[in-house]
Amino acid sequence: MKNVLIISYFAPPLNIPSSVRTGKLAKHFLTLGWNPIIISVKDIGFYFKDYSLSEEIKNIEIIRTESLDPQRVIKKLRKKTHSSVSERLYKDKENFIYKFKSFFPIDDKIGWIPFCYKAAKKNILTHKIDAIYTFVGGVNHPAITAYYLSKRFDIPFFVEFHDLWADHPFYPRTKIGQKLNDFWERKVLLRAAGVITLAPGSKKILQEKYEFLKERIIFNPNGFDAEYFEREFKPKDKNEKSIVITFCGHLYKNMTPSDIFKAILEYDELDLPLKLRFIGDFRKAFRVLKEQFEQRVKNRDITIDVLPRMPYDLLLEELHKSDAFMLFLPNEEKFKPILHAKLYDYLAVGKPILAFVPLESDVESFIKMGNLGYVAEAGNPESGKKIIKQFITEFKQNKLSKYKASSGYVRKYSRHEAARKILEFMEDKLESRKKSIKKIAVVSNTAWSIFNFRSGLMKKLDEQGYKIITIAPFDEYAHKILYEYHKIKMNNKGTNPFEDFILFLRFFFLYRKLKPDVILHFTPKPNIYGTFAAKLLRKPCVNNIAGLGTTFIRESLVTKIVRTLYCISQKSTQKIFFQNREDRAIFQKLGIFENTDLLPGSGIDTNKFIPKKKKEQNNFAFLLHSRLIWDKGVGEFVDAARRIKRKKPDVKFQILGFLDVENTSAIPKEQMNKWVDEGVIDYLGEVCDVREYIANSDCVVLPSYYREGVPRSLLEAASMAKPIITTNNVGCKNVVDEGITGFLCEIKSVDDLVDKMEQMLRLTKKTRCEMGKKGREKIIREFDEQIVFKKYVEAINEVTK
Repeated sequence: MKNVLIISYFAPPLNIPSSVRTGKLAKHFLTLGWNPIIISVKDIGFYFKDYSLSEEIKNIEIIRTESLDPQRVIKKLRKKTHSSVSERLYKDKENFIYKFKSFFPIDDKIGWIPFCYKAAKKNILTHKIDAIYTFVGGVNHPAITAYYLSKRFDIPFFVEFHDLWADHPFYPRTKIGQKLNDFWERKVLLRAAGVITLAPGSKKILQEKYEFLKERIIFNPNGFDAEYFEREFKPKDKNEKSIVITFCGHLYKNMTPSDIFKAILEYDELDLPLKLRFIGDFRKAFRVLKEQFEQRVKNRDITIDVLPRMPYDLLLEELHKSDAFMLFLPNEEKFKPILHAKLYDYLAVGKPILAFVPLESDVESFIKMGNLGYVAEAGNPESGKKIIKQFITEFKQNKLSKYKASSGYVRKYSRHEAARKILEFMEDKLESRKKSIKKIAVVSNTAWSIFNFRSGLMKKLDEQGYKIITIAPFDEYAHKILYEYHKIKMNNKGTNPFEDFILFLRFFFLYRKLKPDVILHFTPKPNIYGTFAAKLLRKPCVNNIAGLGTTFIRESLVTKIVRTLYCISQKSTQKIFFQNREDRAIFQKLGIFENTDLLPGSGIDTNKFIPKKKKEQNNFAFLLHSRLIWDKGVGEFVDAARRIKRKKPDVKFQILGFLDVENTSAIPKEQMNKWVDEGVIDYLGEVCDVREYIANSDCVVLPSYYREGVPRSLLEAASMAKPIITTNNVGCKNVVDEGITGFLCEIKSVDDLVDKMEQMLRLTKKTRCEMGKKGREKIIREFDEQIVFKKYVEAINEVTK
C-alpha cells in the first residue's frame, strides 16, 4: 500500500469546502488502496463543525500542529487581553486577513509553514512516503511547504489548484503581492509532479501560462458522495404549496442573489406562491438586499427563508425538499473558469438548476452539456426574467423531470470516480519517475541567452522525455525561463584567477547537488570552469563553442592563460560542437581531434522568423542589431553612416541592442548618446523580440571582426528575407553567398563597407527582394534549428549510453 502525505490547513470536522474536499478525498484514497496521512492545524475555532465528516475518516491518521497565523493570534489575543483593540480585530478579522493576502499571496497562514514542515519531516523519516498531495487556491502555504519537502527528500508532490480566484475574489493584489505570487506559482508548478484543477477553464489558463505543464495537468471535478444519495430521502411536504428554490453555500461582496431578485421583480405574471431558501453563511450585503427585496414583494406571495449552515446529511434532506436550485456568479472574466462545489450536489439530487453566471463559462457548459437546467447571463435582467418564466411554465406543465441528469453523467462526477482518476494520474507520474528520467543541465553566462537562444532546444529535449534544469547568473529573464532555474554568481568580464577558482567551486558544488546526467555548456566560462567541475564529478558534458571572441583576437598574458585553460578543459569533454570550421581547426591544431562536430550556429526557428512587409516604404534603412561591443564593428558602421549621410542624408542608420554588456569591449551609453545627438544614427533601444525592427529595415549590416561562431542576428535577418552586408570574417561569411544573398566586405575597412552599402543602395527593390528570398532559402536549407536539435539529441544519446 502506498503512503500519501496530504497537506491541508483545513481538515474535518471543519465544514468548509477545502476541509470537506480533504476529508472526502482521503476517505476514497483509502478505499482505493492508498494510505493517506493528513497534516492539518489544530482547532482554530472560527468555523462551523460537522463531526459526521470526522466519523468518515476515523481510520485515517491526522497530525494536527500549532500555527502562528493571524487568525489564531487574534483569537488568543482576544482570549487573554479582552481589550477593545483585540475585540475590534476579532470582529473585523476577515477584512484584515484579506487585506494581508492582497499584499502577501503566500497568505495569512504563513506562520503554519515551519510547524507543518517539522511534522511532515518527522513523518517522512518514520514512514515511506510515496507522494505528497496538497490543496491550493493560487499559491499559498501548503504548496510552498510541499515544494521544500519535495526538494529536501526528493518526494514527488501533486498540487490541486482550486478556483484561481478562490483566495482573492474581491481584494486585488498589490504589485508586490502579484510579483510574489507569480514567482512562487512558477517555482511550485515547475517542481510539481502533477497538477489537478477543479475546472477545465482553470486547466486551460495554466496550460497557456506555463507551456511546461503540458502532460502534467488534468481536470478532475470536485464531485459528490454517491453513497449519500443511495438512501431514501423524505420528499417535499405535500402540504407545501409554494415553489421552493434553494441556494446553499455563502454569498458576499458582489456575489449576491440580486440577479434572481431582479428577474422575479420583472416577471409580474407569477401566479403561484414562491419560496426562496438560503442555507449557509451570509454577510451584510446579502441581508440588505434581502430586506429591500422583501419590501418590494410584500404584496406578493413570495417569502425568503434563511437557514444556518448544517451537517451534510441534514443539508441533503433540505435539498431533496426543493423544486429547483439557484447558483450565482458575477459577470466577470475571472469567474468563468470555475465549477461551484455545490453544483455536483444539485446534480445528484436531480432537480433543475437556475444559474445566473457569465456566458461561455465552465458552469454554463456543465449545465448545458448535462441538460441540468436553465442558464441566464449574470447581470442581465431580461435574460433572468426569461429563465424564470420558462421554469414556472414547465413547473406548471410538470415537465421538470427532463432536467434530471442521466445515470452515466451522475456516475462520472462521483467523488469515488474523481479519486480513482487522481490516483491513476499519480500512479502514471510515479511510474515515469521510476524509469529514471535523465536530467539535462543547460548552463550559460546569462539567463537572457538561455531564454533567447536555447528555449527551442530545451523544448525539444523536454519532448524527448528529459528533465531540464537551467543554470545561469540571475537577470530579468530568469523568471521567463520555462524550466527549473538555478542561480550561479559569475563575473563575465572578470579575469581574476581567484574569482574564477571560486566560480569553479560553485559549479562543482551545484553539479554535485543537482546530479545532472548530462551538462550542456554554452559561453566561455561555463565551457572552461563548468567542464573542470564536471570532470571531477564524472559527469558527461556537451560543449558549444559559439565563436572564440576576444580570446583568440588579442595577444596578452591573460588571453594566453585563457586559451591554455580552454584547451585543457576541452580535452575531457565528451562532445564539442563548433559553429565554423576555422574554430574547429584551431582546436585540432592544439591536439583536440576526438568528439568534435560542426553545427550551423545556434540554428534559427524559420517558422518564427518569417518575411514581413516593411510598414514605411519611404527612406532606406540599414539596421545593425547585436550585442553592442566595439568588436562587432559598431564603430565602423557609424563611420560608414557619416560618409553616406553626407551624400544621401535621407538614408537611415539604425542600431538595436544591449549597451554596457559584460564585456571589456562594451560600448558605453554615453558614446551611443553622442552618436544620436550628432544625428548619425537612430538608437532603437533594447528589445527581446527583434522581428518588427528587422521587418522595417531594408538591409541588415554586421561589420564584425569578433571571433564569431555564426552570428544569430544574421540568421534572423536572412530568415526574414533581408539582404545582408557583413565581413569576410570567421562565422559571418558562412551566412552570405557573395552577390547572391548579400555582400561581404573586408574586416575593419570602412572604405569597403561604404562601397558595399552604396552598392546595396543602387540595387532595385526587386533585386533586393530576390536577394532576400535566396537568403531565406539558404537559411532553411543550412541553418534551420531542427538540424541543431537533431545533432544535440544524437550527442546526448551517445554520451549517456
